Amino acid sequence: SMLKKIKRTRNNSRALFENLGWFVYPSAANFLFVEPINRDGACGEDIARSLYEYLLSRRILVRRFPRHALTSSFLRISVGSDSEMNALENAIESWLKNA
Repeated sequence: SMLKKIKRTRNNSRALFENLGWFVYPSAANFLFVEPINRDGACGEDIARSLYEYLLSRRILVRRFPRHALTSSFLRISVGSDSEMNALENAIESWLKNA
């Protein structure tokens, strides 16, 4: 079913982020709320903005909420198709190498 597929993709994506050492809020929804960490082990609003802008330059749209201290270092990533999530994963790997 579509719901099973979304759950599987979400869980795969969660595992990817957690393997990178990123904090991921538990989610039963079709998105993940993650705190990216750069290759130097830093996180925070500047890091979240850097990844957001990098993804945007590659036509991958995620959401960020910079106005609130509790959310400024996080990105909200919707769970897409497998090909969309693969594109996201490739972009994140590239960002980690180059940012």
